[in-house]
Amino acid sequence: ISLLVFLTSVLVTFIGGPAILSSGGNLKQSFSTVAKLPLVWFALLGWSLNLLHVQLPEAVMKGIQLLAQATVPILLLSLGLQIGKSGWRLPQRAVWWAVALRLLGSPLLTYLLTGMLGIHGLTRDVLMLSSTMPTAVNAFLLTSELGGDMQMVVDTVVITTLLSIPAIALMVVLAAEVT
Repeated sequence: ISLLVFLTSVLVTFIGGPAILSSGGNLKQSFSTVAKLPLVWFALLGWSLNLLHVQLPEAVMKGIQLLAQATVPILLLSLGLQIGKSGWRLPQRAVWWAVALRLLGSPLLTYLLTGMLGIHGLTRDVLMLSSTMPTAVNAFLLTSELGGDMQMVVDTVVITTLLSIPAIALMVVLAAEVT
């Protein structure tokens, strides 16, 4: 189930999100945007190589691993630079709605869906905990690539990260009570 949730999240975030955000209601524009995303092409290449049982040379794999390990630190550095550039100001109302949806709405929706699907126990608890995690830095990456309100995304990432600490603690307590 965790792999299915992860893959669905990746597909929605990195294919569905850009398709919707860039389309302006135009289906052709959606396909064009998604077709230009390197992630789509590299995912297809990786999937094809895996299906064909192709082993990449060790040097290539080491390079890929180094790039993979550098991804999150580089994104966090970019986020920090954006925070430093913009300074602190009172976040707009939409940020607070995004924070509420992420830290309250997402766990509630997860609870309702797991109940409807008959998922209980540890699996439900893990899914609930996962749904309480802060807004990912991926949102920052997509906004910088596709355009959008960078300040809103930065504020949402920072605030959900700070508030996720008590939210996750509360979720652990609630999971123990419900189980």
